[in-house]
Amino acid sequence: MHTDSTARDVMRHEFVGVSESDTIADAASLAVEETANCVVVMRGHEPIGQVSIHELLEATLESELVDSPVNEIMDATVPTVPDDAGLSAVRKQLVTDDAASVLVVNGEGPIGVVTERDLLLAVGEPDTVANNGRVDRMSDPSYEADEDTEPQHSICEVCGSLSAELTQVNGQMRCPDCADV
Repeated sequence: MHTDSTARDVMRHEFVGVSESDTIADAASLAVEETANCVVVMRGHEPIGQVSIHELLEATLESELVDSPVNEIMDATVPTVPDDAGLSAVRKQLVTDDAASVLVVNGEGPIGVVTERDLLLAVGEPDTVANNGRVDRMSDPSYEADEDTEPQHSICEVCGSLSAELTQVNGQMRCPDCADV
């Protein structure tokens, strides 16, 4: 693992953000247009929640929800890391929050995002890629996790998100959100 790299070094400088009053339909359109797996819900310059692409899909299929504000379906937690956080801290935050991405912040607010894919590319661990996204945390001395409470995670072959529960569907390992896709 590249121990000297930080979240700032591997982050995407742009993230998909919407206002809490934007409609679910508008947030879904923006997520599709930007090929994002998650939309950050903002109040001014402050992140107040997030909505996954799967949650947007479910809400758009419910015709009565499509014109509702996105804050009605958002998850009020936004995983964040400081811009100078090391990659081990980014990975720990992704796993702890079972998130597909973490928002990178500095003293002025959010400045970017690190997705699971960004982290895998930055880490460049051959074992991670060879094991279908499974990270061998036992071989990383900088990773400190409570083995009793933390599930094992793998990458969904459909959406690329990190998930503790994968099932095989038509020869692909899929997360619960993609099992029916």
